[in-house]
Amino acid sequence: MKKIYISTLLLIVLCYNLANSQPKKSYVYKGNLRSQSGNSITINVIGLHRAVDSVLTKGSLTDSLGAFVFNNVAPGNYLLSYSMSDKTRRFCKKVTIDSISSSKIDTIYLENDGTSELKEVRVRARKPFLDRQIDRLVIDLRDNPLTTGNSAYEALGKLPGLSVDPINGIRLNGANGVLILIDGQGNRQSNNEINTLLNNLRAENIDKIEIFSNPPVRFDAQGTGVINIILKKDKALSDFHSTYSQRIHPSEKVNGQGMYLLSLGTNFNYAFNKLKTNTVVDYSHSTDNVSADSTYYNGISYYRTNYRYSESSTTRLFINNKSTYDLTKKDGLIFNIRFSNVPLTSNKTLNFDYFKNNHPNDQNSSTNISNELKTKNLEYYINYTHKFDKDGKSNLNVLILRGQQKLTALSEYTTIDENENISRLDQDREYSVDINAAKIDYSFTAKGYDSEMGFKQTYIRNREEYLYNNNLQTQVFNFKEKITAFYFSSRRSWKQWSTQFGIRGEYTSSFGEVLSEDTTTKRNYINFFPSFIIQRNLSKNMKLNISYSKRINRPFYGDFNPVRYINANDVYYTRGGNSLLSVQIINKIEGSISYKNIYLALGLQHRNGVRALYTEAGGDRQLITIPYNTISRDIYLSTSYNYSIAPWWQVNFNSNIYSYYLTLLDNDVRQTTSFDFTTNQAFKISSKLNADFSIRYASPFIAEYYKISSVFNVNAAIRYNANKIFVVLGVDDLLGTNRPRWFYDYNILTIQTIPQFNQRQVRISLAYKFKSGNKFQAKSKSSNDFGEIRY
Repeated sequence: MKKIYISTLLLIVLCYNLANSQPKKSYVYKGNLRSQSGNSITINVIGLHRAVDSVLTKGSLTDSLGAFVFNNVAPGNYLLSYSMSDKTRRFCKKVTIDSISSSKIDTIYLENDGTSELKEVRVRARKPFLDRQIDRLVIDLRDNPLTTGNSAYEALGKLPGLSVDPINGIRLNGANGVLILIDGQGNRQSNNEINTLLNNLRAENIDKIEIFSNPPVRFDAQGTGVINIILKKDKALSDFHSTYSQRIHPSEKVNGQGMYLLSLGTNFNYAFNKLKTNTVVDYSHSTDNVSADSTYYNGISYYRTNYRYSESSTTRLFINNKSTYDLTKKDGLIFNIRFSNVPLTSNKTLNFDYFKNNHPNDQNSSTNISNELKTKNLEYYINYTHKFDKDGKSNLNVLILRGQQKLTALSEYTTIDENENISRLDQDREYSVDINAAKIDYSFTAKGYDSEMGFKQTYIRNREEYLYNNNLQTQVFNFKEKITAFYFSSRRSWKQWSTQFGIRGEYTSSFGEVLSEDTTTKRNYINFFPSFIIQRNLSKNMKLNISYSKRINRPFYGDFNPVRYINANDVYYTRGGNSLLSVQIINKIEGSISYKNIYLALGLQHRNGVRALYTEAGGDRQLITIPYNTISRDIYLSTSYNYSIAPWWQVNFNSNIYSYYLTLLDNDVRQTTSFDFTTNQAFKISSKLNADFSIRYASPFIAEYYKISSVFNVNAAIRYNANKIFVVLGVDDLLGTNRPRWFYDYNILTIQTIPQFNQRQVRISLAYKFKSGNKFQAKSKSSNDFGEIRY
């Protein structure tokens, strides 16, 4: 079936190229720019764009009399644009080029100041799903049918180069520890904190996502890479949106009834005079069930089999407000507040455990687990900006940030063995993080170099407290960390070359203590993180790029905590931290080449201090895992291809190949190669109706201490867009094949987990867009669909 599909696709592409390879007529288009009084106007740049999608086809300069000429222009409809010293592109006329227009000189009359433009140009086109830039990959999610109705966490799992798993969170090019930013701001967070934040945010409010595999030094050095989520800030429209999703037959015996999600939200924009504000609100409630079978091996034979069934109910709330106030033409203030809250997650789990009778104390048991989880995240910052010149090349930014994260987890374990003996254990966990940060950034231009430099101070306090059996036993862990950072970077372009280089230094001082055990740990260290990018334009459509960066991945605060606590879903699984953990240092070099819509990148990264887990002796019935550091060398190859097969059919192909060389305890070396492939197909059915289709396959993947079986996933969506009304009907995991198996390898212990449910769900999303009475002087309104792009 795959061979037939690929052969058919190649045949279509070949026929299309042959059809377009026939010789076509070309014409000359000449014109003059004039003011209303008839005087000539000299413009820096003038461009000719295809009317169907506004793509620039030719560019030229006017002479001293305002005259211009375009040679070898294919017949058709075009848009004429121009730009002056402010470099703002304006569309001024629609033109049709044929044998008639080629025989005369066109005259375009502008206002005396050269600022007149078409009141509205409507272009029916789809912006590219994926855009490769010099230092980042930009993925457009605005009104994308394949992600509309999903959370931001679910949306990331559908994007090329990224993988999402509940163990180590988000992986970029196969490596975990990615730094997540929202609108360029954020701090180091644990996987649980990241999962909560991204699950609270709906994909409908995301404009685009920037992925930095080798981030510039202006970003914190934390993380193997940076993912920057940019929220929508449409200057023309606001919207109300709602989504209902329903699980459909997650297994043969379960129809999915009662497994649903309902979300409501708005993206509201308003401006009055010097004040502009954007508010994002998302509320959701979901219920879900999870069923999985696990088998535990001790190196010789199995000693425990676990059957688990969980029911959960979760309520989520996300609020983000960003307000901008122009003090003067050169000075401005930005205030942003973000509130993410899970008022209550109720989870009830029933475990059946069957033990191999190695000795009389091993008896089969069942455990009822009740968990209640509450989380609250609050972050706000104020940012002062000042422009030293009119061009905006010299700027000053001062930012002060404060964040608070709180988590409360209440767990009750009631175990009944085969002799009907009952035992009960209560565990309460309170976790809090306070973050205070201040930074100054200054950008300037000198001797042809665009440079920037900055300073940042971050102070973090973490407290983790465990209470057992009605406060009869208490364990408290306090952790403090201070990071002082400075950076300098510069970039320059000349002829066919572009370079960007920088250096960042970070001094870290940390202190941790366990009050109940009177133990302390102190760390003081300084690291320097160089970064550079060199780009060469080999031709008009081909670019070669080489980049290098050094990064750091500090363990999360809880990883330093040696206090052992019981896993929320398994009374026989105890976890603990390691106060001797070291930081992870990543050195990464990447080379890439792009030709038109084809992109290829080859990267090598060496990770020293990778976090893995090992099993500590705790008896046959007890599993205890402790983190430790190890070394990994990774090679990855990424390719992407965007192509318009026809005006109504656009495709994107993306593939990644990873090769890992991992050294574990006792010189246990693991080497594996895995790959994933993703294709996104976009179809224009009519002016208001569009369809999207995606396929993703990932081969078996081996990480630090676990393995995931292959994943095959098909998603489809159809979208109706009628002016103010936006409707999406989508199906995730259409074939019900997204049910990967997990294999955990903790040194002498191996666990195999088989999920019983797939991820198939149907979702319907509605959005209503409206003018919110604002007074933005918006020059453009755009969407990434086959709808309208207005200039």
